[in-house]
Amino acid sequence: MEPGTSQNVPETTSPMEVDEKSVICKSGMASSSVILLHPLVSLNISDHVTRFILIHEELPFALGLLLGKQTGREIEISNSFDICFDVVNGNWIVDRPFLENRLTQISQIFPHLDIIGWYSIGKAPTQQHLSMHAQITQINESPILLMFDHCNKEEVTIKTYETLIDLTNNLSREVFSEVPYTLKTTEAESIGVDHAAGAISSGVSGVSDILGSHQIALSMLIGRINVIIDYMKHVKEGKLQSREEVLRAVGSLTSTLSLSLEDNNTFTNHKNEEITDALMTTTLATLTKGFLVHDEVTCKSNILYTNNGCNKKIKNIDLVSTMSRMKPM
Repeated sequence: MEPGTSQNVPETTSPMEVDEKSVICKSGMASSSVILLHPLVSLNISDHVTRFILIHEELPFALGLLLGKQTGREIEISNSFDICFDVVNGNWIVDRPFLENRLTQISQIFPHLDIIGWYSIGKAPTQQHLSMHAQITQINESPILLMFDHCNKEEVTIKTYETLIDLTNNLSREVFSEVPYTLKTTEAESIGVDHAAGAISSGVSGVSDILGSHQIALSMLIGRINVIIDYMKHVKEGKLQSREEVLRAVGSLTSTLSLSLEDNNTFTNHKNEEITDALMTTTLATLTKGFLVHDEVTCKSNILYTNNGCNKKIKNIDLVSTMSRMKPM
């Protein structure tokens, strides 16, 4: 079978209402797939659309892949990430080097999740989606398509599709068939979604309430400390008469500060260690990024020299061996 074609696409000879120009099966046999959708996916796609609008300031359009796991006919969509693509003669062409790099990173971050489909922006699939779907089948033989309608101001509209083979007049063609989905949330996702929904509806995050209460408490503490300082200054200058019970209370308060001052050196040393670790991590990340940029430039330079017929090549740097030779700071 040719690469990019689906090997597990169900065939059906039952009559289906499919317009010749449409790529959607409007009716027919019910799907046996069970799709479970996590709310994190919709949040990721919404963030993708928002970033597109802020950067390009035009009608948003986005493509991405869906992460999850499949057990039999049950498909659970847990996460997603965006991908780069080019438009060639009206068709979407996936940036393969970028995609392979992202797949390597995803396999390390989410080793238990697989690519189970892809998502797009719009109300319904078109012929362009079929062309793109063929490219995704090189990763997954029977991917799921998720359509995210961002134009609906009333509510977010999400639809999921699988592909079928329509046989009409002895001619076969691939069409999309809508599959209902069910929302599935974990406890952590429910807390995150509730927090985001509260921040959107009220315009104020719940964290700001906590920080606000802490600020009020600190302001009251500073005010009372200033009262004590002013009282002691006025007593020392003779402007106020000293009261023994007040002086004893101030003395007992200041005596407890010595205990905290003894631990001050320990706290300072611990703080300095944390700062040093953070700076070392930042430095290591900067060096790693520099090595990766150098490696990319080297590869492109070697390709350029090879295309020009030159035998001169730039020596590449092995990132792993170079990092292993670095002395610990």
